[in-house]
Amino acid sequence: DYGAPNVTKPMHVRQLRSPLPRQRIKALLRLLGDEVQGDAHFGDWGFQMGLLIGAVGDERGLWNLVQEDTGAFAGPPEAVADKLADLGLDDLEAAYPAAAARAKEDAAFRDRARRATARLQAGGEAFRAIWARFVQVSRTALAREFSALDVQPGFVRVSAAGLVPDASGCQKLVSLGYYDVRVFADGVTSVSFRGLRPFQEP
Repeated sequence: DYGAPNVTKPMHVRQLRSPLPRQRIKALLRLLGDEVQGDAHFGDWGFQMGLLIGAVGDERGLWNLVQEDTGAFAGPPEAVADKLADLGLDDLEAAYPAAAARAKEDAAFRDRARRATARLQAGGEAFRAIWARFVQVSRTALAREFSALDVQPGFVRVSAAGLVPDASGCQKLVSLGYYDVRVFADGVTSVSFRGLRPFQEP
């Protein structure tokens, strides 16, 4: 376990303590012939994501392309992707504290963010696409930071109900108590938890 980097945030110093020794442990185990999966848990789907969806949607004019009340597309998915194409980690890092501060003062925005969180967790396809872009931007930056440390953890995608990847590409499924582990053809490992309480709408 390499720690738990956050979507939309750069790595904190506390998240740099574990990767280096664990990279060496993994290398030693592989040298001995063991099959080892490096694991950097990577997945946020809580209220922080609802805040960012609301803030980025407002800033980038997404609401003519996305149905905010359902999280579904109201226009071509490609148009949403185009509006988010130049989104960077600096944008997300700046947007989150501003959105959190706004939610403290603006009850209507706070309720919108809560609804967005619920719609995301329920599988609203447009909100999932926006969230996936947040993850892509964050993962690219984190991979660069891990590489600078000569660390190759492999990212394990952690999913809540409604965010499990399409099972059609699954090559292996292992059920372990309250969670399932899926390995996909593209090398992505997905961990999905069963029985989690969904985010409650206001």
